[in-house]
Amino acid sequence: MTNLFSHIEYLLLSHDCVIVPRLGAFIVITSPAELDCENEIILPPSRGVMFNQAVASDDGLLANSIVRRSHISFEEARKIIMRETSQIKTNLNTNKEIKAGSLGSLRLGDEGNIIFTPSADTNEANAKLGYLPLNLTKEEENNEKQEAESVITKEEHAHAVAGLFRLHKTFSKVAVAFSILAAFVIAFILYPIPVDKREQRASVIPVPVKTSTPSVPTVKEIPAAIAVDTTQIPAPLEETISEVSLPNHYLIVGTFKTDTEAKTYMAAHSKDADMQIVESTKVTRVAVAASDNIEELKKLLNSKDIHAKYPNAWIWSRK
Repeated sequence: MTNLFSHIEYLLLSHDCVIVPRLGAFIVITSPAELDCENEIILPPSRGVMFNQAVASDDGLLANSIVRRSHISFEEARKIIMRETSQIKTNLNTNKEIKAGSLGSLRLGDEGNIIFTPSADTNEANAKLGYLPLNLTKEEENNEKQEAESVITKEEHAHAVAGLFRLHKTFSKVAVAFSILAAFVIAFILYPIPVDKREQRASVIPVPVKTSTPSVPTVKEIPAAIAVDTTQIPAPLEETISEVSLPNHYLIVGTFKTDTEAKTYMAAHSKDADMQIVESTKVTRVAVAASDNIEELKKLLNSKDIHAKYPNAWIWSRK
């Protein structure tokens, strides 16, 4: 029994729901961060576990975990689950309350229903993960204090710079004047003023000026533009994009670890019904029906034909 709950604890780390056949399902509930305006604090995100006795159909997830850990067949794993589930129910009827590993405890209610009590408060669990409430009042006070210290530091720095500038003001003027004088001297040495030493003569004889007319290149006649028959150019094909909408709900009859196992199962039951593969990040499921209306799938799930062929069928939803 302890081994069964250890599998459940491990699976809840990467799954939102772990079903124990003929007992119920352990479901993870997550809540986003919230702003408590009355107490002026920000509550961190939380993650808790609840138990739903109504969800008890076998999806194969727990059995596959036992198969991987114990290196046994799938059918042997299901027998172990049935055996330990019966022992849990017997203990509930006898002791009224049993320990569910580190998740919490299960006890039998007055009406025969199973009640789950988490082992730790949500706030305590968040504190262990480092998720603590944030006090807005203290944060604002710290920000104001840091801003005040920053202003004081800037003022002190400005006074220090002003004093230093006054101290070296005379030296700066002398340095600037010397720099300008040195620039003029260097420029005069490198670029002296040119002097024209040629003999100055004037000519009284007119010199005829030859004017030449530029030759104009002959321009060949450009042939008229060849008319293009646009009717021969095919019009661009219009691409039509169709959005494929997937159904939201599926009637699942089997859950498998790989696609190969799922296809083998479909091949063995191909005569019973039309099946399809529903893939996800962790497992591969096989469905016999899909629809956006969950009520239709519920009616089909409760039909005699489905009960006879697939006693462990259940409904899985994408959203």
